[in-house]
Amino acid sequence: MDMDTNTLLAISGMFIGLLLGIVVQRSRFCMTAVISNWILMRDTRQLHVYLIAVMVAMIGTLLLEQSGLVAISDSAYRTESIPWVSLVLGGCMFGLGAVFAGGCIGRILVLTGEGNLGALLAVLTIALGATASYTGALESFRVWTHNLEVLQLNPGESSILNLLSISSSLFVLTLFSMLAWLIVRGRGNTVTLAIVIAGLSIGALVVAGWWVTGWMGTDEFSLQKPTSLTFAGPLANSALYLTNGSTPQNSFGVALFLGLVIGSLLSALLNRSFRLQAPEPSSILRILTGGFLMGVGAIMAGGCNIGQGLTGMSTLSVESILAAVAIFAGMYAGVKWLQYAEEHGSLWAFFHLHHSVPQDMRDLRG
Repeated sequence: MDMDTNTLLAISGMFIGLLLGIVVQRSRFCMTAVISNWILMRDTRQLHVYLIAVMVAMIGTLLLEQSGLVAISDSAYRTESIPWVSLVLGGCMFGLGAVFAGGCIGRILVLTGEGNLGALLAVLTIALGATASYTGALESFRVWTHNLEVLQLNPGESSILNLLSISSSLFVLTLFSMLAWLIVRGRGNTVTLAIVIAGLSIGALVVAGWWVTGWMGTDEFSLQKPTSLTFAGPLANSALYLTNGSTPQNSFGVALFLGLVIGSLLSALLNRSFRLQAPEPSSILRILTGGFLMGVGAIMAGGCNIGQGLTGMSTLSVESILAAVAIFAGMYAGVKWLQYAEEHGSLWAFFHLHHSVPQDMRDLRG
């Protein structure tokens, strides 16, 4: 890949990250809140944002693939060898850690841009955990779990559509119908204009990421695989660059997460919500634990809640569907854990949960 292509990917990643940071900062979108809102208040607004985003991402990604503009089948998510033990274990670890840390990886990066020092602490421990699992002390454990049990699919069956022999055209039409039904049914009630705009914007940015990396950012001599929004890998690559000078392989991803933080900072400054906020001392150990679990879990699961739960899901990858289910299961377990601790006293004394509920859960309770 030549310098011009690297520069193009970096600039595009920064621009998409800026837009994503503004959207997430304004909408307060968080995939951890999808679960916690529903459990604590039966509030489905964040769920609707996610559903709209993932359906738009699926539609756009399928259209890119069917038109031949982007070779989605070449992406890392479309694999016939699925290390399901590693995916499930890593996904559950990530989901549990996201609840302890106070939000999904995208929300934590946005909170960092808003001046939340607890979120910054979580970002640093996510990077530490991801690096340790990728090339550090936990690499052997990651490799062991990766090779422990592998589900081998037949060639071409890495997409759920191919696996189940479903027509792509029919599936796109079905998604369009479901999206329209969701918006019309909830209009003026749980699905507000702000929710629709947030969901459409996030889904469109996933598609834009695929287009940039899969069409604009590749040439016949390039080894770059198509990708889109993801943060765990770029955080690990950035940490390796800062510690040993290893040049990041994915310039788009590194620029993406930097753009996300800068975009959220600019948005917070414009709406006057930026303020430096130190974490409560009693919450620091919980944040450290959560961030580390997120970093390790994301590498084991092949991606974070954004990488697998949005970008991977947009490819209809069997691997990503399995990983996303595991991530949401871990989040569900984490919220129930904290809910039990709130009602019955601290489950583990060092978390001091009664006085240190994660940010998203505090927002829910007003």
